[in-house]
Amino acid sequence: MTGFARSPFREILIASLSLPPFVGLIEGWEFPWIKPKVSTGPMSESALVREQGGWVFAGSISNSILGFAFWALAAHLFTSSAVGITGSLVNLSSLATSIGILGLDNGLVRFIARVDRPRALMWQVLLVGGGLSSVMGIVLSTVILRVSNAAAAQEFAVLVVLSVALTTSQTCFQITDGSILAARKSEYLAYRAVAYGLAKIALVFTVAAAGVVGLFGAYTLPLLAITVVSLFLVWRVCGTRTAFPPESESSPRSRLATGSTVSPTPSRAGSGPRSC
Repeated sequence: MTGFARSPFREILIASLSLPPFVGLIEGWEFPWIKPKVSTGPMSESALVREQGGWVFAGSISNSILGFAFWALAAHLFTSSAVGITGSLVNLSSLATSIGILGLDNGLVRFIARVDRPRALMWQVLLVGGGLSSVMGIVLSTVILRVSNAAAAQEFAVLVVLSVALTTSQTCFQITDGSILAARKSEYLAYRAVAYGLAKIALVFTVAAAGVVGLFGAYTLPLLAITVVSLFLVWRVCGTRTAFPPESESSPRSRLATGSTVSPTPSRAGSGPRSC
């Protein structure tokens, strides 16, 4: 019986099937100044922090640039009085948010991965933080506007409502930031920051004749809309226990700074949609 002729293709096929499977992870690709390297093990905690922190950093930079553009356009399109009142109310809302949120957004990043019902925990934090922030927004805005007499009688109620809406939106924004960061979906933070910045810049052109109410509305309403969308996003992405990978007590991810990628007005920079 004649034997089969040796086939190079058959040898290559057998050799390729006998090779052990290779699964690698490219680390360091997020930053151009770091040479990428292939890792065959699981993603290290430092690599995870670099990746998630890189997205947060990118969102902060984008938001700061877009926030500066917003206020530059506002200075050209509105009176100095309208810009001054709006900037004061934005910073006042930031103060009310900082008081009312009680650091619950940072605690959410730390502990949401350890509970059996993360969705229930998130809604409890939203209820407590949003409720306290709303109360602080009403009190602070009412007192300051009354004492300063900065707004006309017909504008007073509208500005108070917008201040409460901004304070509550900022609080919910930061809390959803914590959930998204804990679920290792920080790219959504950058996307939201860019969407918010572009939306308020586009809106500011359409309300140039509306004075301080128009300018404050251009700042507040896009954030309110994006916050509502974020709640639905978090409900779908971060609604189950498996959405949050387990972590150790000393995990750097639990110590990664929370905060949204929406930056403050020219005087403040950092995390959280406190003002911008």
